[in-house]
Amino acid sequence: MSLCWLATIHIKKGNLEPAKIRLQQALALNPNIATAHYNLAKLYYETGEVGLAAEHYESALRLNPNDFKITFNYANILNKNGNKELAIRMFNSAIRLKPENPETYWSIGKVYEDLRNDYKALESYVRATEVDPSFTNAWEYIGNLTRKRGHFIRSIDCYREALIYDPNRVSLHINLSLSYHAAGMDLEALQSARKAIELSKSSELVSLQCLPMLSRACDFERFPKHLESSIRNLLKDFNSTSQKVIPTYMMQALHQNTTLEQHRDYIKLTKAIVEHPRFNPEISLQNTDNLHRSRLSQLTSPNRDTIKIGFISGDFRTHVVMRFLLPLLRHLNKQNASIHLFNSCDLNLDADPVNKEARELAVTYEDIVNMDTMSACKLIRARQVDFLVDLAGHSAKNRMDVFTQRLAPVQFSWLGYPGSTGMRHMDFLLIDNHLNNPHLQSICTEKLITKNGPFLCFDTLAEELIHPNLPEERNGYITFGTLNNPRKYNQAMLKTWAEILRKVEGSKLLILRSGIDNPETSSNIHKEFKKNGIPKERIILKSPNHEKHFLAGYNAIDIALDTFPYSGTTTTLDTLWMGVPVVSMTGIAIHQRASESLLCHIGFPEWVATTREEYINIAVHLSQQTTTRRECRKSLRKRLLDSQLCNQERFAEDFMEALRSMINCRLKMLNDKP
Repeated sequence: MSLCWLATIHIKKGNLEPAKIRLQQALALNPNIATAHYNLAKLYYETGEVGLAAEHYESALRLNPNDFKITFNYANILNKNGNKELAIRMFNSAIRLKPENPETYWSIGKVYEDLRNDYKALESYVRATEVDPSFTNAWEYIGNLTRKRGHFIRSIDCYREALIYDPNRVSLHINLSLSYHAAGMDLEALQSARKAIELSKSSELVSLQCLPMLSRACDFERFPKHLESSIRNLLKDFNSTSQKVIPTYMMQALHQNTTLEQHRDYIKLTKAIVEHPRFNPEISLQNTDNLHRSRLSQLTSPNRDTIKIGFISGDFRTHVVMRFLLPLLRHLNKQNASIHLFNSCDLNLDADPVNKEARELAVTYEDIVNMDTMSACKLIRARQVDFLVDLAGHSAKNRMDVFTQRLAPVQFSWLGYPGSTGMRHMDFLLIDNHLNNPHLQSICTEKLITKNGPFLCFDTLAEELIHPNLPEERNGYITFGTLNNPRKYNQAMLKTWAEILRKVEGSKLLILRSGIDNPETSSNIHKEFKKNGIPKERIILKSPNHEKHFLAGYNAIDIALDTFPYSGTTTTLDTLWMGVPVVSMTGIAIHQRASESLLCHIGFPEWVATTREEYINIAVHLSQQTTTRRECRKSLRKRLLDSQLCNQERFAEDFMEALRSMINCRLKMLNDKP
């Protein structure tokens, strides 16, 4: 017992190693001291020796089976060691010993959530709040779980309940902001994000978590000043939150990177991210080079088999990506190809009509969202697809981890992410001739494959009527406008738009977007234009009329102004569909060139600028071309329909031809291997 007391003194002083020695000596003399086993287990846990901690908790529990603390901590250790089922049994034992303790219900709920049993997890979290309504951890976890399932209003209620008891918890304000954002409540999302930043004393990690809300509200003053250095710091001190936040940075960087130097820095950081152990886990899979070489050789023969194409995405649902993927999927079966879909979205898609059609077009459809890397890799490899296609890149719901492994003879990225992945086993980037340029290969780790025709195709859009008269004829002034996402806005772009307004006398700018007219966002936008000499009355901020299709909003725009450096894609197509000319600015990277590709494919390369001055001049020139704009209202939709952008069958043929180019390139890579 004297040795145990000495150990206690060492623990109080923070001398963990001497404390361990004294407890070991005590147990050598008498192995039946439960408190010595218990304290030694805690010390082993603190020093990272989890296996030894489990052994001593087990010994302590054997000596004192009705001790709540020992049972509870032993359950936590079992969970930490991955023994989930036994951990659940121990937590249930702890509940029987002390049913009034809310933390036990919360802890068992976390285990159920790890096991993907959301129903039992939710049941446990709710029980914790019943035992103690002020137990904020449980309210927060209910909020997280319900938000994950798409129940945003329910999650908001949970976070607000938790804030009653813990009003200064930063994570609650962040999560509340994310739920408001998901529910389309932009003003509330911004206010919660600002509160989180304030409470965290402008922590880099918190600012990055709140970036989508700040960006959408054009709150430029609160933007993190050194995004890249922030990410490098997160990689040094990596945790699960960092892993969720990093895609936010990746997308935001695309909204501001313009120069070749910035693009090169971006790809260096991208490589550092995908080479990090948490993104590039060490798993053991059999080398398949010989099998892949043989399979690719078969696919080059005249009597080749059906090509099996696997797509990985979190967007097999009513989402913009499917506007361009579905037309391809509908025609691939005519091209001797079979489709295999691997879903990484955790939303309930049972009632989603787009998901239903995608499933019907696929030979196999499998959820990998809840699988760890090894399990997902084994499943995908078992399907023996010839091509594995990444449709997410470094955006939310990606499964970049599986692409660190060689799961298919050919792996490539396309459509969902306008940039390089930086990954060693991502063989190719699929682009078109207009996305390509002499500098692009230098900022991509993948080999570029340029397909014939456009880089995407689409089905016809809503049959919204185009107003026969120009807005200028109805209003007496030129209306420039945009429906692009405010996340793509930046101060340099707004300054350019202001200069266009100054040069075109009496003109106005219409920004039509859900939530754009909330007080905070509108104040931020008006502030930027005021700095550049444009009064409030020349800026019109409106949310779409929900009684009409949003496309009707284009009837109020004479000339659309594309965002830069991150150009539009879907928005550009929508604009052209409604007969409105689009002024765009190109650049080096893929995210800067999507609108250029679309405009060139319908025969209007003259609307694409290479500099800020050209962009302004094109916009001013179009404002003077009344006849041209009037003709656009009559002809642009037909030009789109007649172009290759809408020729789905031809697109599928060109897509398959590009895949055959990849086969030859990849086969050469394998044959050139030492």
